[in-house]
Amino acid sequence: MRKIYVLLSFLLLSFGLTHAQNDNGAIKVTLQDKNTKEAIPFANVVAYKDGVQVGVATTNMDGEAFIKPLAPGKYTVKGIYVGYQATEIKDIVVGEGKTAYVVVGLSNGEGVKLDEVVVETYLVPLVDPDTKSGQTVTREDYQNLATKDVNSVAATTAGVYQADEGRGLNIRGGRGSNATYFVDGVKVIGGLSLPQQSIEQLNVITGGIPANYGDLTSGAISISTRGPQSKFFGGLELITSKYLDKFNYNSLGFSFGGPLYKLKDSTRRTVLGFFISGQGNYIQEPSPSFIPIWRVTDEKLDELKKNPLRPSSSGTGFVRSSEFVTKKDMDSSAIRKNAVARSIALNGKLDFSPSANTNMVFGGAYEFSESMGAGVGNQMFNWENNSKSTSRTFRTNFSITQKFGNAKTDKSKSQSLISNAYFKFLGSYENLFSHSFSATHGDNFFNYGYIGEFKRNFLEQDWAYNYNFTSDFKYNGQSINSYTYTGRTEMPLTFTGGTLNPDATAYTQALLALTTNTFLHSMNYIQGNNGLLNGQTRKVFTACLIILDCIQRVIALVSFSNFVLHQALMRI
Repeated sequence: MRKIYVLLSFLLLSFGLTHAQNDNGAIKVTLQDKNTKEAIPFANVVAYKDGVQVGVATTNMDGEAFIKPLAPGKYTVKGIYVGYQATEIKDIVVGEGKTAYVVVGLSNGEGVKLDEVVVETYLVPLVDPDTKSGQTVTREDYQNLATKDVNSVAATTAGVYQADEGRGLNIRGGRGSNATYFVDGVKVIGGLSLPQQSIEQLNVITGGIPANYGDLTSGAISISTRGPQSKFFGGLELITSKYLDKFNYNSLGFSFGGPLYKLKDSTRRTVLGFFISGQGNYIQEPSPSFIPIWRVTDEKLDELKKNPLRPSSSGTGFVRSSEFVTKKDMDSSAIRKNAVARSIALNGKLDFSPSANTNMVFGGAYEFSESMGAGVGNQMFNWENNSKSTSRTFRTNFSITQKFGNAKTDKSKSQSLISNAYFKFLGSYENLFSHSFSATHGDNFFNYGYIGEFKRNFLEQDWAYNYNFTSDFKYNGQSINSYTYTGRTEMPLTFTGGTLNPDATAYTQALLALTTNTFLHSMNYIQGNNGLLNGQTRKVFTACLIILDCIQRVIALVSFSNFVLHQALMRI
């Protein structure tokens, strides 16, 4: 009796876990006479995926049957009953955690031909009978879209906003951080850059979110990845714009899968199968802009590096030479310099089915991305020193699905009290690491902002000029005139420029070289005359250049608006 209680407790716990993370769908089949529309009870209904039987059920007195659990994807349902012609409905879309409703009509008016099957195509209903609102994108639809980005695909759903290609999402007015992602039922914590060929289905849920997704305040994007099939398959995709535009978009993707071991009996059921896919991207300009990018010419930049400072017109001190840059010293471009983005994504799955009712899935994903911090402000003078950001995500999961009941096709004589019952256990692990740093210095933190060696010289107590004649000294209550030490005197410093940050070092070198009076060489003098000390940086673009850039942007927008207005008037 104790063993029975333990088994029941385990099953209840498994059911609770399934309710929390249930990424399986179902098909509800209604079998009826095609002519009279009467229900056909006790008939067999079989579901196939890629030609392999994945589920079977028997209709009740109302001619209804449920086939579950089914992974997201496209299925074929076949209705069989004695005296009727067998009929198939193909391309039935099963969404994640959703039920597809199918009506199969069987005909017996012209006799039954055992060697023929009537095949019909499933029509997606205009109104989803499910309570969830959103959109389901199948693998075929995804491959036909112009974009490869998951967020951009999800943005085609009503109620989902995206500012630009590849950016984050705002679902029904929620913040971008409120959009929650799931992959194979597992909540994603880190990055999400799956290979396109690994995605079986993408579901965007904007309303009526089920409890198994947790407490969400905006919406959910749930992705189901592809799994092994009964036959070997694969694909290779290469996309490039190298010779078509200046953005140089390059993408290489592949997928490969199939059975590793199949039963040698009449069923030829796949016991062990695998699937692996990957995608790598190299983009010279990942965020193209309609507004041109302004930067100083290479000749002017070299001049500024050689002479970063010049004497002030007031006759006192020095000013930055970049203050005198004008529009003729600048040019524009459609792309940013040093803005390359690279990424690689790998996804794999191993499917093990020791019996028809038991299925174990081992899945894993690896994502790596690298991008340059090519801000528009940095493009004017300092594009060579753009920062670099990297991100790495590792994710793995394991699931066990156990069905109960007879897995055979003929259920007409089955007396089992359990029908279509199952439980699922799902566990996952994810590791995320991101890093932003200088492309030159990396993790050498003491190299950041290093200008060079400043050697300060002082005259100590043995120098007479460090003493002043005062009457502060007292002896027996009387003031006595004496010389009192007032502190050491700093002599002109010596500076040895470093090689780690040559552009910043040039400011201090130029200042000291322009100052002929070496007795002025001191830390305070350097700071007060636009020189740099260790740990300091100088922003070389000024307010006038920012205003110039804003004016150019306004002109570009006005020109574009006039063009749109002209086109509209021409159409009228």
